[in-house]
Amino acid sequence: MHQFARSKMVGTINGLNKDEYRLLGRWLRSPFFNVNKSLVRFHKVIKRYHPNYDHPNCSKEKLFQKIFPGEEYQAKPMLVLMSELTKQVEMFLVHQQLNEEPDARENLLKNSYLKRNQIDRYEKRIRSRITKLEQKKSLVKREFLELAHLFEDLYNRPSMSTRYKAKQDALMKMNHYLDRYYALGKHRILNELTERTQAIKGDNGVSIDKSALSNLREKLQEPVLDLYGMKAAIEIPEKETDYFKLKNQFLAHFHLLELKDQKILFFSLVNMAIRIKVRVGKLENLKQIHQLYKLGLKHNWLIHNKQMTSITFCNIVLISNSTEDYAFSEKFVEQYVSYLEIEIQEDAKIWALAETQYRYGHFKETIDLLKSHRFSVHVFNLQTRVLLLKAYFDLYVSDNSYDEFFEYYTLATEKFFRRDKFITKSKMDSMLKLLRYSNSLAVGIFEKKLNLEFLTNIKQEIALEENISSKDWLFTKIKELEKKAAT
Repeated sequence: MHQFARSKMVGTINGLNKDEYRLLGRWLRSPFFNVNKSLVRFHKVIKRYHPNYDHPNCSKEKLFQKIFPGEEYQAKPMLVLMSELTKQVEMFLVHQQLNEEPDARENLLKNSYLKRNQIDRYEKRIRSRITKLEQKKSLVKREFLELAHLFEDLYNRPSMSTRYKAKQDALMKMNHYLDRYYALGKHRILNELTERTQAIKGDNGVSIDKSALSNLREKLQEPVLDLYGMKAAIEIPEKETDYFKLKNQFLAHFHLLELKDQKILFFSLVNMAIRIKVRVGKLENLKQIHQLYKLGLKHNWLIHNKQMTSITFCNIVLISNSTEDYAFSEKFVEQYVSYLEIEIQEDAKIWALAETQYRYGHFKETIDLLKSHRFSVHVFNLQTRVLLLKAYFDLYVSDNSYDEFFEYYTLATEKFFRRDKFITKSKMDSMLKLLRYSNSLAVGIFEKKLNLEFLTNIKQEIALEENISSKDWLFTKIKELEKKAAT
């Protein structure tokens, strides 16, 4: 890729979709938006190289000759053209955004009337917008702030005859909506701090007056604030009863919430359920998480800007397979793998296929599948390591000749986790504990001391662990070994 293809201009143009790129040509040819004829010629010449712009003829020197035939090449005119085209594309983007945001247009029109001293029209627009917003069943955060600004504009309007009345509704409403905007913003931050503290130990450097927020919640009586307040009041480690209370309240009121708050509280519930599952390790906890994810897919809470995160994708496959809902898992992969970033889709498909193969008991096929692909994404590297550990363990249980394979793999995996610069300490600890207990079981098999007492002691140790990966898998393996020891 040469310099022209890496330019800011090309990057800006390539941010347009097909329809927008087609409209850009009409925009540039319109004398209302552009009077630079050289810019029109420039765009006409380069559009044949769209979207890659890496053709040998797409260099500044060769493009210059086509735009200014017969003239000697000069760098400055080309740089000016590229800069002007970038500005035109950015103006076009602003225009497109205004077409999609009637509220922004309305605000600009209102201010235009004020600027031209058309006060009656200015006040009429303010009141019309206030009425429209206050008639809505529920408001989003930015609309709280907008209403506060609108009442401020109304209070400070040029016709000030009513400003000094004893009762001032505009001032009261301004305060009312600012409280709501402030309270919702602070609760979102508080929730994020709580979630971060669960994953990242240490001081976040942010402090929030919880008592002030509690007073605001009591004053405002907003369902969204009550839900955030309920979440904030839950003590760590969370209890299953707390989870069900929050979940039931969320399901009863989520339709009153802004989509962003629906997603925030939904993921808080998912994270809470996962933490409880890691700590408790019961199948019922897995089923709860599975139902949550299905609900999230139904309401589009798991998709943001037409994309799903790799962690969410992995979790859904793992939870679905753990509850033996293989049909859902396979359908999910087929339907949603395209929502991942393009460069990780192959990683996701191979890992998901191997995960399902493992659940069917095809351990050798699982290993062969994972070994045949080079995973480039960190989350799939981690998941692959864990899945290979499980497959090698199950092979070893059924065939003692795999003892060296299992021993070698656990040693290599431990080195991998300890050297991994991207894994959090909490995550590494949970993975290392999985390795340690897997090894303990393998040693018990090798040394032929696999009796009920030995297995009960390990099970009790695992039950006390609050941060361990694949806790439910370890319990399942111990249960299988107990049956084997009893015969």
